Amino acid sequence: MKRILRNIVLALMVGYVFFFFGERVFWSFPHPGDTLISNFFAWLLYSFSAYLTLIVIEYFRVRRWWAVFLAGTFFGWLTEGVFAMTLFSGGGLPFPLGISWTGLAWHALIDVFIGFYLVMMLLSGNHYIKIIFFSIALGIFWGVWSLAWALETPPIAITPDIYLLHGLIATIFLCVSYRLFLKLRPAEFGSSRWEKIGLALPVLAFFMFVTVPNVGLFAAVLPVLFGVLYFALKRNRVEEKRQSFLESLSERPKIWSYLPLLLSPIIAALIYNSGLALPTNFVVLGITTALGFILLGISLYKVFTSTQLT
Repeated sequence: MKRILRNIVLALMVGYVFFFFGERVFWSFPHPGDTLISNFFAWLLYSFSAYLTLIVIEYFRVRRWWAVFLAGTFFGWLTEGVFAMTLFSGGGLPFPLGISWTGLAWHALIDVFIGFYLVMMLLSGNHYIKIIFFSIALGIFWGVWSLAWALETPPIAITPDIYLLHGLIATIFLCVSYRLFLKLRPAEFGSSRWEKIGLALPVLAFFMFVTVPNVGLFAAVLPVLFGVLYFALKRNRVEEKRQSFLESLSERPKIWSYLPLLLSPIIAALIYNSGLALPTNFVVLGITTALGFILLGISLYKVFTSTQLT
């Protein structure tokens, strides 16, 4: 029971990391209809998917960057394929572009690979200077991305002070999530067969009774995509002789290592305060959608051609 409770807390912390990058950065600031309750349940849904993603990382010995991206692909397709169903029409994009946007382009790349894997490795290694540069880059991306909301119909905007307050609060919770996750010894994460079954059954039920009725025959795409992903990750498990990258997260970062992350919302708010309205969303969408497909192709190639990863 103690192990399961620790796993739940680990999943909640990773779930917030995914929620931060996948919701708070993506939407940039509070939008009409945003409530604490809706955000709370969104965090829980992200945490549920994060629990499954941690199982994938641990079971398939996800360690190299390309395997991490495949684990992120699992999270992205689970989130946007099964639950949100945007994979079949991603943000207005026709299929098959929805395969990448936003499952690969945002969730796999930004939520999992950058927000979770990269930042965790930097924090665990106390790479203070690199964390500063990352925080600056995130702040610029966050601020530039948010300039496009003013071009929506009707325009979506907020006062600079609320923008900054939202960003600071969300980032403080992010720092707490990183801190607690690393403090709870993620290297010891492990799951039983019953945990796997108990988490998989709700996904299967949702797919059968919600996803399939809503998307029809298109739903057949998901088992194919997950099938390819399964065989790739299975190959990684066979060839990777070490444990997952969670094993390398043994160092506890010094408290000052988290402080540079607060630069991100400040920089983003300064950019947003410029009052510019630019279609930066189309630029980001185009680049990351293509990059998602490219990274998926490279990751599959790397896994299927690599041998005896030691």
